[in-house]
Amino acid sequence: MDDIFDRADEIYAGASVAAMPVPSSGQIGLMEVMRYLVDPDFSLSPGQMAQLRDDPRLSAAVGRLSAGLSLTEIPMLAAAADTEETTGPVIRYFEGGTLSLRPAVYPGVFHLVLTWDAGATPAPSLVLHLTLDGRPLMRLALPPANADGTIHELLNTRIPGHEDLVAAIREPRSKGHILPQSVEEPEDPAFEG
Repeated sequence: MDDIFDRADEIYAGASVAAMPVPSSGQIGLMEVMRYLVDPDFSLSPGQMAQLRDDPRLSAAVGRLSAGLSLTEIPMLAAAADTEETTGPVIRYFEGGTLSLRPAVYPGVFHLVLTWDAGATPAPSLVLHLTLDGRPLMRLALPPANADGTIHELLNTRIPGHEDLVAAIREPRSKGHILPQSVEEPEDPAFEG
């Protein structure tokens, strides 16, 4: 199985799994939480997202898994109380790099840029996961890095979800994790039997 799921299994084994409720129809379970974190093609229903945000045990499970799988943590904004700015640039420093959100020349359009001190991303495919007060806010599958290791994403607040993502990045109390993205490798036809 994929290394990410094996690692999550080690992190979340034992008492943590036993403490989770058994999902019934419409409820979210451990596998859905894992897929939500690392698989950008997987989406939760609005009811399941509400469960993630409202159920303290599920929120804690998301936090533990995020922290365990995280390649780096994006802390709260420094000196958050010093500004009420909602239109200018936002820069968040994290161990190993910088996340910046800068307005473009067009209203409602922003440049999200992640740069790495080492000049290369820690994994080929990444997911940005943001939380507020330990509750999941947003996630974004990040595009591949440029040749210099910079990741650049254009966010347009007219696109569903982008306005919430911009608000989550601007929220001084939000935190984030950069997680490796689970990538299913295509099957090699040479190995089919």
